[in-house]
Amino acid sequence: MTNNNINRKPVSILQVIPSLEKRGGGAERGALDVGEALHQSGFNSMISSAGGDLLPELQRKKMIHIEMPFTRKNPLTLYFNTWRLIHLIKKNDIKILHARSRFPAWSAFFAARKCKIHFLTTFHGTYSGSNNFLKKKYNSVMTKGQYIIGISKFISNHIRKNYDLSNQKIVTINRGIDLNKFDRKKISHDRLSDLTQKWLLGFDRPTILFPGRLTRWKGHITFLKALRLMNRSVQAIIVGSDQGRTSYLNQLLSLVKNYDLTERVKFFQHCDDMPAAYSLVDFVVSASTDPEAFGRVIVEAQAMGTPVIATNHGAAVDNVLHGKTGILTPPGDEKALASAIQSMINMSTDKRKMMSNRGVSFVQERFSKEKMCEKTLWVYNKMLSEEVVW
Repeated sequence: MTNNNINRKPVSILQVIPSLEKRGGGAERGALDVGEALHQSGFNSMISSAGGDLLPELQRKKMIHIEMPFTRKNPLTLYFNTWRLIHLIKKNDIKILHARSRFPAWSAFFAARKCKIHFLTTFHGTYSGSNNFLKKKYNSVMTKGQYIIGISKFISNHIRKNYDLSNQKIVTINRGIDLNKFDRKKISHDRLSDLTQKWLLGFDRPTILFPGRLTRWKGHITFLKALRLMNRSVQAIIVGSDQGRTSYLNQLLSLVKNYDLTERVKFFQHCDDMPAAYSLVDFVVSASTDPEAFGRVIVEAQAMGTPVIATNHGAAVDNVLHGKTGILTPPGDEKALASAIQSMINMSTDKRKMMSNRGVSFVQERFSKEKMCEKTLWVYNKMLSEEVVW
């Protein structure tokens, strides 16, 4: 019997994203993870971006990268990128174009419509300016996909609330993390020891980790105000790049001095071993004053068995089980945050162990990289089985 699949050409799927920088966030990591899953499933997996320090990983995993200036946001670049994508689609017989950011999404939308192929988008955030006509028009390209992926239940609800869309178009696929990487059992003593020495940590008091880039809405000021309300029986590590926001960093350093927290708070721009960092500390705090689209650090921490304190809005509402895997507090409320920190410090060993175990199980059930990729490939296959309609 003849196997008709032997000489069948692999289906080409192209993801477009501004760049492939490590510091970019979840969109970049999601594109690489899904791209790798596509390649392993026999698809021709392609990513187009302006490049970045994640490019060697992409090439190592045998995906195809096409460089385009998606970070140059001007109408002329958008126009030329559209024609570059049209040429790319025709040359490689691309069947699905998947956009993960607004500026490249416009070029992808026009190119996909011109070539009459499937177009898919992923909402990685709420995107600012929903009350501004021009901003909302710019954002609206992310609603033009045949299907629209929301990276959390919160984001999917945001799309429904702010855009007049059919529920059938919106698919919620939680961001996934690599559970082989975020596994406490795989953290060696040497890794913990190296980080302890780098951070000059003592073991005479509980340690809090506050991860996240230094931008105002992440809630660093609320966190420092909460620490000021507490006694000296705690030390805090704030890890995150200022990304050129030196004035904000200087403001935080001034607050540390004014609040007499110099001996209790340390800042580090980078940490190359976040799994070890989560394992080393007693708990993790995320104090965002604006809703998080997903809240990667709180999910990673729970995967490592480290309890979390997060603000009670955005994706954290669904990504933390209040009282079971962590504690949720009102945004911008330093008194409530101080109380939650004290509760975590006072928690019995048995209760903390129970919270730790529940956190690991919770993340394994909902937020694995494998589940994210499996659901995304399901969407791709569903699209391929349907007629292209423009």
